[in-house]
Amino acid sequence: MVNQRYSRITSLFLIMLLTACSPSEASIQTAIANTQAAIALLTPTNTPTPYPTDTPKPTLTFTPSLSPTITLTPTITDTPTVTPTSSNTPTPRPTSTPVYGSFYMPAPMGVTIIRRTDLNGEEMAATVLEVRRGDNANNLAKTELDWSYNTPIQGQEYIAIKVKLDVLEADPNAVFKIYTYWSLTLRYSDGGNDIWGIGFSERLAEGYPPLSGTGWVFFKIKKDSNPLLYFQPKLSVLETLGYRTSGAYFSLEQP
Repeated sequence: MVNQRYSRITSLFLIMLLTACSPSEASIQTAIANTQAAIALLTPTNTPTPYPTDTPKPTLTFTPSLSPTITLTPTITDTPTVTPTSSNTPTPRPTSTPVYGSFYMPAPMGVTIIRRTDLNGEEMAATVLEVRRGDNANNLAKTELDWSYNTPIQGQEYIAIKVKLDVLEADPNAVFKIYTYWSLTLRYSDGGNDIWGIGFSERLAEGYPPLSGTGWVFFKIKKDSNPLLYFQPKLSVLETLGYRTSGAYFSLEQP
């Protein structure tokens, strides 16, 4: 409707302008102004309808949709336990007690060695308790050997060995005598020559078996040499019969 009115008014003024004879510039500007005023009066104004003061304006409320809650429950997967495979480690073997008594593994001080002889079935044991050398051994020899003592030659010295000899098994009805000279010698090699002790008549014990005796045995050796003590029951007798290597060796070094 407004557009139609606007078209009619515009046409009317155009006709007036065209029919007039030679309108002046002032007349044309006046006509245009009047036309714009008329159009403004006919154009509706979009004025918002006021709401009553006591009526609250409508409020847009957003209600979220109630979506179902999804709870994620973690799935626990059992991880298989991997048992490490043991390496091929050899089972440790118990350490065996060293077998002392050979020339290459002589018994150290304090270790007892038992040997048996076929002569009358006698069984004896020997233990080295102490070893002295040099001046100490020489002074002890003077006291213990008495008349058997003699001064060492050049390059020679005494070695004093305190031993314990036991008769473990023998004729129980026979009197037994323990002499260091009978069962103890020194050797520098396995099965080598014997160096016999001094004071061979020295008796450690006498009686019925079992029998035990402790005492010193003395030897003369080359200075700074290291022989081994060799023990074999009744060696002085058995040696003549060829029994020389069934005994045991002892180290004479201090621990």
